Amino acid sequence: MNELENLENTNESLQNEEISSEITENAAETRDNNQEENIAAPAEVNYAEIIKADTDSLKAVFPELRGIKDVSELDNPLRYAALRDLGLTPEEAYLATRKRTKAIDNRSHLYPSPSVSAHDTGAIPEADMRAARELFSDISDSEIRRLYKKVTK
Repeated sequence: MNELENLENTNESLQNEEISSEITENAAETRDNNQEENIAAPAEVNYAEIIKADTDSLKAVFPELRGIKDVSELDNPLRYAALRDLGLTPEEAYLATRKRTKAIDNRSHLYPSPSVSAHDTGAIPEADMRAARELFSDISDSEIRRLYKKVTK
C-alpha cells in the first residue's frame, strides 16, 4: 500500500506542477498581450477641445447657430457625433443633421390668377364706374359693366 500511496502522491504533485506551469504561462501571455494592447492604444482624446472647435467652426459658417453654447444644442447631437466619428467635417455633419425648412411653394404658376372680370367692379375702373352711375342712374351696375364690355372690346 505504501507504494500505491507514493504513486498517487507523485501523480498529484506532477499534476499540480503541470497546472501551475500552465497558469504561469497563461499569465505571462496575458501580460504580454496587455502590454501590446497598451502600446497600440491611441492617445487619449480631449473631447472638450473637439466640441469647442466644432462649435466655433459652425458659428463662423452658420449665423443661425450664434446663440448656441456647444454642439449638444443642435437638432440631433447624437447623429452629429456619429457622423463626426465617421470622418465628416463639422459643417457636413451639421448640414446632414439639421432640420430642413419647408421650401417655398413653387407651384404658384399652376393656380389660376384672378382675372380682370373677377374684380368686384368688373373691368371698369372705380372712377369710370362712378361717372357711369351719374350718367346712367336708371340702370344697374351689372348693366353698366355689360355695356362697358361691349364698348371696350
